[in-house]
Amino acid sequence: MQFEYYNKINQLKKSQVYFNVLEKNSQKWLLQSNNCLAFKFLLSKIDILSLSERKNDIIDDTEEMYIDPNDLYTIVIYKFYKGISYYFQGKTKMSISILNDLLNEVSFKNYFYIETEIKLLLAYLYIQQKEFDIAENLLKSLTRKLTGLKTDSFKNVKEAVKIFTLLMNGVENASTKSKIKKTIEQFNFYNFNEKKILNYLKPEFDRLAS
Repeated sequence: MQFEYYNKINQLKKSQVYFNVLEKNSQKWLLQSNNCLAFKFLLSKIDILSLSERKNDIIDDTEEMYIDPNDLYTIVIYKFYKGISYYFQGKTKMSISILNDLLNEVSFKNYFYIETEIKLLLAYLYIQQKEFDIAENLLKSLTRKLTGLKTDSFKNVKEAVKIFTLLMNGVENASTKSKIKKTIEQFNFYNFNEKKILNYLKPEFDRLAS
């Protein structure tokens, strides 16, 4: 799909053309999963609107989208997208509720990537709400799973965990700010291509690293 191709190589102007076409047909687009990975459009939409400073353009349009109730992959991404939509609208508690429901309803035993996205976002939201104990439990859960995987393929996840752990200690003093900046630089170094996570938080990370 041209939109995904141009989005992947960071040709935002070209991808925007195809993005607009998909937006016009978004109501039924998720029913195309038998033909392509239609749910990826939701993830790419989040990236485009956040990276182009258009988070306010996201509206809660999920109620208007048709989905196949037997398509687990699409249902998971659909609810994840809905959670991020509420976060972008400043409705943090609603976002937390949706993401927690998703973790409780679906087993992510063999789907570490999306589980990571959900738990890291939840941890970040809880940190914003100053509910540090819950955030810490989520981060410890991911760390244990990473240890069990016995691989170095998720160094970006490890750095993200470090960033959020530092955030819980506050950013008031110069020493902590310096550590956060260095950790974000390491996260960005490891966070690329198919390993990329938390792209929708890049503006927040850039602000913290400035």
